[in-house]
Amino acid sequence: MFATIVSVKFIGLTAIAAGAFEIAHAFWTKGWGGFLWQIVLGALYLAFGLVLLAQPASGALILTYVLGAVLFASGIIRCILSFAYWGQNGWIMLISGAFAVLAGVLILFRFPTISDWALGFLLGVDLIVHGLAWLRYALQSGRRTA
Repeated sequence: MFATIVSVKFIGLTAIAAGAFEIAHAFWTKGWGGFLWQIVLGALYLAFGLVLLAQPASGALILTYVLGAVLFASGIIRCILSFAYWGQNGWIMLISGAFAVLAGVLILFRFPTISDWALGFLLGVDLIVHGLAWLRYALQSGRRTA
């Protein structure tokens, strides 16, 4: 639960920084066109960041839904890519993709009951599994070139 709150606050601060930069960038590049859109986008980033900082529980719910959708989509893509790289230990990427799909489905369909801890826990586990898959792929690639 602590990792979820920290994640929400970090993303909120990042959104505020991005919003401020977007607004400043709009004024620096006023002649480039799209000035109004940059101001609106910057204001939306700022508002989103402030909501995340002011109400981290609500922000965690929103971010958990987004995380579920992203995990599901990236898991599907990893599963498809695993068959293209099957000769280079694609089975590890398949396991990583299957875990991401499972985590995405869990988040999207059991959302209210697991939202307190899901964001931090599942993101951490997914990053570890995905990182291990890429490390294994890199080690295999290094052995073939040496």
